[in-house]
Amino acid sequence: MPDRTLKQKRWGRLFLALHLLLISQIVWWAIVFSRYVNSNKELKMRNAVLESQLNHVPARPITELEQEAFHQKTMFLSESAFFALIASLALWLLFRALKTEERSRKTQRNFIEVLTHESKTPLTALKLRLESIKEKLGSNPLSEDLRRALEEVRRLIGIFDKSLELNRLDRYSPTFEQVNLGELTATLLKRMEPLFKEREVKVESEVPKELWVRGDSFGLQNSIQSLVENSVFYNDSQEKKLFVALKKDQGSAVLSVKDNGPGITQSDSALIFERFYRGKAGKRVPGTGLGLYLCRQIISAHKGIIRLIPENGGAHFEIKLPLQESLG
Repeated sequence: MPDRTLKQKRWGRLFLALHLLLISQIVWWAIVFSRYVNSNKELKMRNAVLESQLNHVPARPITELEQEAFHQKTMFLSESAFFALIASLALWLLFRALKTEERSRKTQRNFIEVLTHESKTPLTALKLRLESIKEKLGSNPLSEDLRRALEEVRRLIGIFDKSLELNRLDRYSPTFEQVNLGELTATLLKRMEPLFKEREVKVESEVPKELWVRGDSFGLQNSIQSLVENSVFYNDSQEKKLFVALKKDQGSAVLSVKDNGPGITQSDSALIFERFYRGKAGKRVPGTGLGLYLCRQIISAHKGIIRLIPENGGAHFEIKLPLQESLG
């Protein structure tokens, strides 16, 4: 059953429980008040009889006391019923409003997903064609213009990718399996070699062939790629360097991504994992401010930790995930 359906059922059960609690509370109040009225009526009757005996006057009629008690019960029950009706109506209107809002949000999410997905298809085809033309041109003066055009297309595809990830995040349910984080990291770095070559980034890595964790391979790959891409795009040094290391540390797999760029200011460091936050460096590098936010959400879903380690120079990010010791 989809997570969204389960969530809606939980909300329905919650409102039903609140309604039952309200009704049971009103019924309890009515029973307690009726008992109080009855005991008060009996007390008044005894007092009336005692007073008549002491003063030698006729006692207050019993029917009058019973009518008074009946009016008190009727008044309380009618007010309780009215209160229960109003409270039930308010709960129903609130529940209906929440369901309407949820349907609107679902429609909006579906529209964004369709729009971004359909836009990615022609952009990907355009990127492949530009890459093919660039290879054919070789050292032609137009190749530099093509390189810049390719960079913009890649950037636009990246924006659509982040939008899709954000749209799916509230429905993100990781598929946990045994993942060789060492192999996954090494494969990712190999795949990103064209970007390193284009940006003239010298990459050093210390990644073991096997280091197993339990997690979602797609989510982990996206998280690591976001960190690596940030280290590449935000590094404006003359000799760009990137260092990626993976190791065991007390029952955890620790991945470090470090560069020799300008680093992250202290004022930005407390906010870089917030959604849409760009920081000062965002003024010179286009982006969405979603990469690190999505990265943190995914790592948190794996019961892991991602943090920025203070450095004098460059940015140093660390991901710590529970280690999968056994493959049995």
